[in-house]
Amino acid sequence: MQMSKRFIAILFAIVIAAVLIFVSEFAIRFTPSIQINKPNISRLQTKIEQELNTTKLLGKEYLKLVNERCSPEIFEQGVKFCEERVSDSNVQFFLFLGDTLCFWSSKVDVSDINIDTSKVVLHKIQSDYYFAQWISVGNKRLLILSHLYSEFPYQNKYLKNKFSSSYKGLDDYKVSINLVYNGTPIRVNGVTQFYLVPVDSFRRSVIELSKPIIQWISVALVIVAIYLFFGLSYFRKKILFKVFGFVGFMVAVRVLSLYFGFPAKADGILFGPKLFAHSQFNASLGDFFINSFFVFLVAAYIFRNRIRLVKSFRIDSKVLAFLTAPIVVAMYVFVDTMFTSLILHSTLTMETYRIFNVSVYSLLGYLSISLWVAAAFAISGFWLNAFFTELRIKWISLALLFGAVIVSVFLVLIGVSPTIYGIAWTLLMLSAFVCFKYFKVDKIALRGYLVIVGIISFYSVVIVSHYSFQKEEDVRKVLAINLSSERDPVAEMLIAPLYHKMLTDTLIRAYIRDINKYNVELYNHLRKKYFKNYLNRYELRATVCLQNSVVIVDANNTMGCNLFFNGLIDRYGILIPSSRFYYLNLQNGSISYVGEIGYRYGDELRNLYIELDSRPSWELLGYPELLIEGKGSQSMLKGYSWAKYHKGLLVTQAGDFPYRLKLSSVDSTANTYELINYLGYNHLVYHPNFDDAVILSKPREEPLNTTASFAYNLVFFFITLFILLKWVDFPIQLRAKNPSFKNRISWAISLIIILSLIMVAAATILYNIKSFNLRNEKNLSEKLLSVMFELDKDIELIYRTNPDVDRLTDRLIELSNIFYTDINIYDTSGSLMVTSRPEMFEKQLLGRKMNPIAWYEMAYKHSPKFVDSESIGSMSFLSAYVPIIGSNNKAIAYLNLPYFTKQEELRSELYSIIVAIINIYALLAFFAIAVAILISGQITRPLELIRERISMVNIAGNNEQIQYSGNDEVGQLIREYNRMVDELAWSAKELARNQRESAWREMAKQIAHEVKNPLTPIKLSLQYLVKAKKDGVPDWDQRFEKFSQSLVEQINTLTNIANEFSSFAKLPTANISPVNLNKLLNDIVTLYSGYKNMSFTLTNRLNFEPTVMADREQLLRVFNNLVKNAIQAVERGRHGDIEIIIMYGNDNSVKVEVTDNGTGIPDDILPKLFTPNFTTKSGGSGLGLAITREIVLGFGGNIKVSTKVGEGSTFTVELPMGKDEQS
Repeated sequence: MQMSKRFIAILFAIVIAAVLIFVSEFAIRFTPSIQINKPNISRLQTKIEQELNTTKLLGKEYLKLVNERCSPEIFEQGVKFCEERVSDSNVQFFLFLGDTLCFWSSKVDVSDINIDTSKVVLHKIQSDYYFAQWISVGNKRLLILSHLYSEFPYQNKYLKNKFSSSYKGLDDYKVSINLVYNGTPIRVNGVTQFYLVPVDSFRRSVIELSKPIIQWISVALVIVAIYLFFGLSYFRKKILFKVFGFVGFMVAVRVLSLYFGFPAKADGILFGPKLFAHSQFNASLGDFFINSFFVFLVAAYIFRNRIRLVKSFRIDSKVLAFLTAPIVVAMYVFVDTMFTSLILHSTLTMETYRIFNVSVYSLLGYLSISLWVAAAFAISGFWLNAFFTELRIKWISLALLFGAVIVSVFLVLIGVSPTIYGIAWTLLMLSAFVCFKYFKVDKIALRGYLVIVGIISFYSVVIVSHYSFQKEEDVRKVLAINLSSERDPVAEMLIAPLYHKMLTDTLIRAYIRDINKYNVELYNHLRKKYFKNYLNRYELRATVCLQNSVVIVDANNTMGCNLFFNGLIDRYGILIPSSRFYYLNLQNGSISYVGEIGYRYGDELRNLYIELDSRPSWELLGYPELLIEGKGSQSMLKGYSWAKYHKGLLVTQAGDFPYRLKLSSVDSTANTYELINYLGYNHLVYHPNFDDAVILSKPREEPLNTTASFAYNLVFFFITLFILLKWVDFPIQLRAKNPSFKNRISWAISLIIILSLIMVAAATILYNIKSFNLRNEKNLSEKLLSVMFELDKDIELIYRTNPDVDRLTDRLIELSNIFYTDINIYDTSGSLMVTSRPEMFEKQLLGRKMNPIAWYEMAYKHSPKFVDSESIGSMSFLSAYVPIIGSNNKAIAYLNLPYFTKQEELRSELYSIIVAIINIYALLAFFAIAVAILISGQITRPLELIRERISMVNIAGNNEQIQYSGNDEVGQLIREYNRMVDELAWSAKELARNQRESAWREMAKQIAHEVKNPLTPIKLSLQYLVKAKKDGVPDWDQRFEKFSQSLVEQINTLTNIANEFSSFAKLPTANISPVNLNKLLNDIVTLYSGYKNMSFTLTNRLNFEPTVMADREQLLRVFNNLVKNAIQAVERGRHGDIEIIIMYGNDNSVKVEVTDNGTGIPDDILPKLFTPNFTTKSGGSGLGLAITREIVLGFGGNIKVSTKVGEGSTFTVELPMGKDEQS
């Protein structure tokens, strides 16, 4: 019945797997029109209509509160109403009284939105799509903007195109106001029509996207079917075929899946090369994990079948041990190889102390290593269980050494050198497991498990630290090469569109026509209109080449102007796409660009050459990452400091390290690298040529980071390996069988410490975050005051009726570079007047209206300063406002410092503080728990001593008192124990006296009983003989002869009884000498082999003939007695099987098992089996097993019995080996 159920399960799994494969491979062809995440259009239209109706009701409610003229009260009402009633931040209010904007709730510029109360119009304002809804009541008009979709001109880590949070499930679409061929029209009552357009140009099928999932489920079902198949009863007696069949099928499944690319890889990065790629076998992190899982399944299956697998071996144990030892060693080498590969060939963060950088994929990598480690443990555990009972420690060690040599030779032959870390790891782990087996640790307890996990954690920290530094060094070399010919991506992004603008600039054309007259005006025009803001950090040179113009090359030579620049471009120039500007790879430590713009005047061509050279010692002063598309090259240099030297002089630098102005001479040739540790940094010095040097520096790792990583890895491996090994059925027992007071104290102290540290760490982190924010706010306020002070000198530029925007812009840019912050100035109506970062507004990332709350605080509440948090995309930043006071002591404008320039640096600094705190407290928790365990051990040590002494209490009274000087509760307990020991000694004496008297009485009673048995027939026979003599019977002589014989027999019985008691009372002195145990037992088997219906088997599992130190005659008596008892235990008429096995015992001893298939020994008889005078036979003294026990104990051995009623018994005799075998 069970077999049929298993067959049904196997067939069911295979059928379902086949169906899933068919669906994944073929059903996709019939479902091409099913689009992923296809929205429910009617539901979306209903949702939009509901949202607009809700906002309309809110708008009407707000208009009822509004007065008929602009006032502070209206603005305050608007702010309060939006805070209390408009919970959705995606809804904005703009209140107009007539044509005057009296209230606005966001910085969005709505000046271009026409008034139309008849319908709701979808507008794109800046980088967002809004539903614009007008509500008019008399002179009051309210514009409500409801956000639908954000679409930025480019995307980066902060700017992502996405829908409003009110509209879910539209991630694969974007919005278009205009008709698009593949767009889906959205029609809502009272709203202008717009379109949802798929982001991708193709339609993806639900089946196609779910294909990998379906196929992996099918593979899992196939594995389940394979497992069930080899679990059939047919394979129970064919264990080798079962295990190797399962292993072969699993290997075949994985190899075929890799070869045929089945299952299909998911579209995500898990199965792509972005995270990890090394070989065809480990082509991605997903493949790496799957391979680890398959290896773990195979090892687990082998370990779970270890008992029956060991019994199936028919090869000599030594030979098999040596043949299989390389596999055991190779498993640990594989762990090292896989770990090294994961570190060197992945972009994962494996340094766990960098907790904010550790991703789910990093944890998946560590989990894969845990699977490899668990597989190695399972294989080595199986191997040691198989051979440790059969072979001595010497042969185990030699086999493992042989395996290590074979694996090392194989690695060398394939060109892979074993690392010192892999060798040390393998040696430590195998030594640990051999020690566990040698000291007979059946189940690894908590301390042993901590030792194992500690070794793994230490190894992982060391190897990650070493290879991460090696990988980082290689990355640094690449960065140094890039820096040696570095380009400025921000500048190139800004330069590219300038060519067409300058080519069509009529003013430039006019200046070049009369260049001798307007050369200064041309330069000023180029600098102010084109090469401003960010490009202001470059030195600008403008050269106009006429037909016969020459340039001075050096003191003695000149060259044609066009020829000079064309040669410069041809030799060093790299074209910037979509322009006529070139990057000049001059290798002089600076960044240089040149542009060529040609202007034709009739038949004459005049070329304008623009030269840009980076200023000496400039640093990228935090150009906002908001303005850089994608990641930007500077993200690669995050965390580094760097410097460039030309002919030993500092040209440029960046970062925190204070580089010297002059580089000392270094004995190094071109294109070489060297590493230097200096002032807490590790410096990579790269010489691209003899004149130049690039230094890339990074802070050195602190010991705290390494120890914190050890603590994190210890916790991770402790949990994961425990789960995996428990599933494998590996012998681990972390909890004591009996509750321990010491463990309870340890757990209580540890829990209190951990909770305390967590609370303190949380409070510390919150305090540091608060202090950090306050410090940043203070720094921003100080910068605000400094900028205010500088602007006081230029107050007339702002105070004019028509402010000089150009001069003011130049001044703000200058101050922005000085104070490392962006600067905006708004007029008194809250509209932007001038900014140092016009790109933010040109790219429509910011609106031109002032923060409404800030404007209200400045204009109506006359606050001297206002600091608030603002956001662009997902970036949040502080923004500070202050009024600019004119000569009439009234605000003439508002100064704003948005602090988004250094947000990444500030965030990194905050993260580093938090990480340091977490690492410190994690380390403190680790050490505190270790100290707690030690303290609990010290606290409970007296109690442990009392427990040990109590367990050693001898009823005979020879007990030692405990010396303890303390007068605490433990001292009182010890005094009570000592008093008990004294009383026990007195009681033992009395008990011994009573026992001796009782023993003599019992012995006398037994002797009397044994003697009485033969005396009774003697008495009766004498009485009968006397009567026969008196009666004169004729055959008296015959009767007398018969009586004499009977009397002799009875006297012999009395003699035997006396001898037995004498033998038990005092066995003869043993003549100890080496005895060949195998030969002695062979003689006994030969002696008893003549018994009918009895078969005897002698098996020696030691592969040599052991000798024991004993008296041969007494030892012969022992085994004669055991074999005779085994024969007598077999019922009449039943064939008896007597098996004698010689095997290894414990601690250099040999063990002999005598097993019969008799009736067994009942449980009530078993405790009295070795008691003198106890017997279950109709005849005998009951001293045989008692004497046997005394003889074995006299040899320093032991005897015990195990039995099953109805099946038979096994007597086990353990004797010390001879000295030759011990050595």
